[in-house]
Amino acid sequence: SPPDHQVLEQTKTQPTDAIVFLAQFSQLHSTYGAQRDIENNTLSGNSKLSKSLDLLYSNYINHFPNNVHVIIFYVPDEGTPTNKTMEELQLAHRPQIKFHPLNSTYWSLPYNLHERDSIHWNRPMYSIGYRHMMRWFAIRIWPYLSQLGYTHVMR
Repeated sequence: SPPDHQVLEQTKTQPTDAIVFLAQFSQLHSTYGAQRDIENNTLSGNSKLSKSLDLLYSNYINHFPNNVHVIIFYVPDEGTPTNKTMEELQLAHRPQIKFHPLNSTYWSLPYNLHERDSIHWNRPMYSIGYRHMMRWFAIRIWPYLSQLGYTHVMR
């Protein structure tokens, strides 16, 4: 079955290539906490994502603007992109960027595992969020993107 949100219709002009990011739109990363740059300024996930997108656009997408979509996945329970975030990411000038929220169908533990049992797992080395991320990129992303018509993915 297709993803729960609006499915992009595949057309001859729609790219079949996707460059994907998993973003966390909060001031404090759930695993790494607050991070700082060399000048001791606090780095937000948004600033790192913005820098990554700037480099991606200057080194690739500006040269091949019609060949790819940039999909930014996020988990709404962990923060959603604000209007300020959208401005910072220069979405008005980057039509290739698409936001896709991940619901519990895609962002969950395997059947019969429960977060309440995580105290017995190898934690905090591997947090619940880390486990969700690994499962998303190892297993769940492929059928999701295939259902949307993408055939090539870069992370």
